[in-house]
Formats: sequence, C-alpha cells, structure tokens
Amino acid sequence: MDTVTLRLHEPVEDGVYRAIHSWEPVESGHGKDIYYLFLHARVQWRTPPCEEDIFTIVMQYSPTPGGRVALRQPAHILASEAPAVLKAFATFIDRSRKGA
Repeated sequence: MDTVTLRLHEPVEDGVYRAIHSWEPVESGHGKDIYYLFLHARVQWRTPPCEEDIFTIVMQYSPTPGGRVALRQPAHILASEAPAVLKAFATFIDRSRKGA
C-alpha cells in the first residue's frame, strides 16, 4: 500500500493536494494505529486544471497526524461506525468553515 506524509499548512509542490488547511484523525475499528483522517484541503485537478477547496476522508496508518496516509484508495468506513464517523465529519466541516 502506498502512503504519504502530509503536513499541515505547508505548500505541496506536486500532487493533487496543494495545501492542508485542517485535519482531524478519528480512531477506527480497523486495528491498532489505523485512523480515519478528515481533511480540509486545497486540491488541484489536472482535467481541467483548476484548484478547489475540498473536504474528504482518507485512511491514516499511523498515530501521528498526517503520517502514512493512503491517498490512492477510498476510506473504508466500517458500517458499525458510519453514523458516528459521518456525524463527526459534519462537525469537522462546520468547524473548518468557521476557521476554528
């Protein structure tokens, strides 16, 4: 599995993610040191070339925020955790929009 290290508030020269505005790791039931990582980021899509602010959920395989993040696969949210994760994600979006 390919993973990357993301850094908060640091420009990224290449790749889709241009800047991570905020993040929040949330424990998952997938196993030790596996988290859902909520992201508010600036991305650049190549077709057509444009930049947008987005919210997304990715998987993180490290207890360190931004460490060992899988960007090439979708976040697999366990059905039993989905209501709590989605509620926490909605709260994260509200806080990020307010700049908190």
